[in-house]
Amino acid sequence: MTIGQFNLSLSLMARKQGKTRNQSAPPAPPHWSEGLESVRGPRAAALVGMMAAVLAVLSWVSLPLPFTPVPLTLQTLGVLLTGALLGPRYGVLATAVYLSLGFVGVPVFHGGTGGPGILFGPTGGFLWGFLPAAFIVGWFARSATRGRSAQQGPWGAHGIILTATGLALASAAIYLVGLPWLSAVTGLGVRETIVAGLLPYLPGDLLKATAAFLLIRSLQPVMTPARLSSPIGR
Repeated sequence: MTIGQFNLSLSLMARKQGKTRNQSAPPAPPHWSEGLESVRGPRAAALVGMMAAVLAVLSWVSLPLPFTPVPLTLQTLGVLLTGALLGPRYGVLATAVYLSLGFVGVPVFHGGTGGPGILFGPTGGFLWGFLPAAFIVGWFARSATRGRSAQQGPWGAHGIILTATGLALASAAIYLVGLPWLSAVTGLGVRETIVAGLLPYLPGDLLKATAAFLLIRSLQPVMTPARLSSPIGR
């Protein structure tokens, strides 16, 4: 056998081994960027209902303030988690379910209240602001995971920045809807509206956004499409 024939044989053997390895290699893990939109049917309904229930429970944690109609609650934490964990579409859907339950009188709003009077009262704008907030944080959280596998997770530097940005913008969206609404309904001026509807809540919002960030980091690896679509008990 000549040297040329020997080299050709080695090349053919290497190609054959490479094809065998590729055929036997396990499929790549699902990417985080797929979000939960691939989950359908009863499981999707269960996820939406579960997060709507979480929103209701966190809303019951309410502390009224004597100088403003806007109470301190954990609703914002619930909205941030709902959007980030379910993604923009299911996050908005779960939030809409929560608002619809409150509209028909189910006591899911702050302090166990409900009814259209809450949705269209002084604090109603903050509730309506939950819808864009859920979409924003869901979009950013999904973008933070794009291109990374389930094993890698979303927590590269790029993902951390995107997730934190989404949490901040979502919180701001609630105020962008809620503050003008509060002013229009109560007749408060700009300064009074800021004092009554913004300043007392900023420290708490920072804490809630931080808590949401840590919870998202812990829960998002569990809520992958592959896990949620697998048979129960697997």
